[in-house]
Amino acid sequence: MNRSHIEHTIVAIWLQCIPGFLWNDWVTGAVLAAGIFWSREHAQAEYKWIQANGGKRTWIAPLMALDVRQWSLDSWLDALVPTLATVGLWWLMAGQHAQWF
Repeated sequence: MNRSHIEHTIVAIWLQCIPGFLWNDWVTGAVLAAGIFWSREHAQAEYKWIQANGGKRTWIAPLMALDVRQWSLDSWLDALVPTLATVGLWWLMAGQHAQWF
């Protein structure tokens, strides 16, 4: 784990808490936060593919960025750690919510 993984997790939890506390919708917050970081990593993979293949944007670049086998461990962790944190918070809050009734 490095600093970016922790920073992404803090931002993801913060994003999840907005709909979580306002509307008690922890799933929407988790999907929003996780989606942002998976999209970010896809965009970075697309730019890396473009740079590695002549520097010109082509129609195939977004498709090649979906090949997650080419993602680095850092890229995986930048998306996976916030996702696991938001799922964990959702699970925790869903359990708390069930106890309230």
